[in-house]
Amino acid sequence: MDDSRVREWLLAWRAAEYDPADDDVLTPLRGVPFGIDEVLIVLRWKLSRLWPKKHEAMFRAGVDQARVMVVSARAFAARNPTTALAEICSLPAVGPAVGSAVLMAHDPGRYTVMDVKALASLRALDLLPEGPPTLSAKRWFELWPDYLASCRKLATSTELDLREVDHGLWAANGRTTLPDAR
Repeated sequence: MDDSRVREWLLAWRAAEYDPADDDVLTPLRGVPFGIDEVLIVLRWKLSRLWPKKHEAMFRAGVDQARVMVVSARAFAARNPTTALAEICSLPAVGPAVGSAVLMAHDPGRYTVMDVKALASLRALDLLPEGPPTLSAKRWFELWPDYLASCRKLATSTELDLREVDHGLWAANGRTTLPDAR
């Protein structure tokens, strides 16, 4: 697909399957220091369909406010996205998916959220190599630089912001047709 067609495809899927209001809970987190409460907001948002209470309990059991503030500040200040992800994932119960969501919530112009649905779409567009539909945490870490670079490339080539790209990739879930052509 050429860039204008990819743009149309991303926007069509975003409009058909993603409610941008789902991101409203994250808006107040942009650019602010993160403590326990801010990480918990993101954790609940990202894991709403999974086990947020289990992860929340694991997170709360292993951290204090000072540690979260220091770790998140180091992650947000990191110039290298892999360093940023590794730093934020040093917190308990924060794996690559939640870690990328924390980075995105703080700076949506720089980061996006790793997700299996968006991964399927990036693979369908031949922007990332084929592989298993789900990945281990280790494999997500290895994939992060290419995943993020692919999303940024799409944002630039389609003149969309990273959140619009992320929404469209997530909603398409690997389908390359337009939503009404399902």
